[in-house]
Amino acid sequence: ETWLPFLRTTNSYNRSVALSYEIGFVRKLCSNGVLFNKDTMKLKFLHNKGNKVDAESAANKIRATSDLFSSQCKILKNHAIPRELMFALVCQVLNINLEISGNNQLFKKMKSLKYLYELTHNLTTEYSNQFGINAYTAFNVLTDLVSHQDQYKILPGYYFNVRSYFTKPADWMDEFIGKVKEKNFEYGKYLKETIDRLERIKKQ
Repeated sequence: ETWLPFLRTTNSYNRSVALSYEIGFVRKLCSNGVLFNKDTMKLKFLHNKGNKVDAESAANKIRATSDLFSSQCKILKNHAIPRELMFALVCQVLNINLEISGNNQLFKKMKSLKYLYELTHNLTTEYSNQFGINAYTAFNVLTDLVSHQDQYKILPGYYFNVRSYFTKPADWMDEFIGKVKEKNFEYGKYLKETIDRLERIKKQ
């Protein structure tokens, strides 16, 4: 799989900071990864005399977090997403600005969107060969785009709010799983506003 569990430890020598363990998941990458803040959890232990670490409870929490993430990934794999809607989904989840304030910005905007479209197409092909055309492939495409920002340079405002971008795919995972449980869920309606904006740019 493309995901690995991680454990980040925080401690201090003078009791100023509690001993804490943060558990979550990162993409399996050579040099970069995505920390999903919403899906992580913290275990804290204060530096008090007689304070004991409840290793069994901590292990159960870690196991529950891992099981939840795995179950969410399985749900995503069971929901097909039309290939032609993958780009609109990327734009919607990553909140790509699709507004053009003047004709002088049209060329720059089109060039930027074309590059993002090509990246999305290539990544969709890569991941769909492994997992099929489904929401799990979309999740991998989204996290790949975020985690490779230094290479791709396609996310406006990324360096001003890095943590926000890191959580967008995880936030979408929760939202999407809730949406597909609704009766008469349709991707066209779910992505309608984004699709309409892309169509307006095409006409321009």
